[in-house]
Amino acid sequence: MNPGDRVVVVKGYDTDAVYFYGYGVYEGDFCPGAVASHLIAKGSINLAIPMPRIHLDNGEKIYSRSMWSPGALLDKFPLSCFIHVDLSMLYKSIRRIP
Repeated sequence: MNPGDRVVVVKGYDTDAVYFYGYGVYEGDFCPGAVASHLIAKGSINLAIPMPRIHLDNGEKIYSRSMWSPGALLDKFPLSCFIHVDLSMLYKSIRRIP
C-alpha cells in the first residue's frame, strides 16, 4: 500500500462474514503514541512502533495493520456477507475500570 491509496479496514472474518470498520485513505505509517491508544483497532501493541494510519470516510482515524484494497478483499471473500462495525458505538460500549 502507498499513502493515498483507498483501503478497507477489516476487524476480522469468519466462514460467513467479513467485519469491517470502514473505507478510507491510507495516510502512511505513524507512531500512535499514548494519546491515540483509543484509535488502535486490534489488541494491545507497542504505541512507539509505527503503524498504518487510515483516515476513514466518516472522518475517524484508526491505526490498523488489517487493511485491504477493496478489490483484493472482494477477490478473497467473493461470497461473504460484509458487516460494518461502527467505531463510535464500539467506543461507547467499552467500560473504563478506574
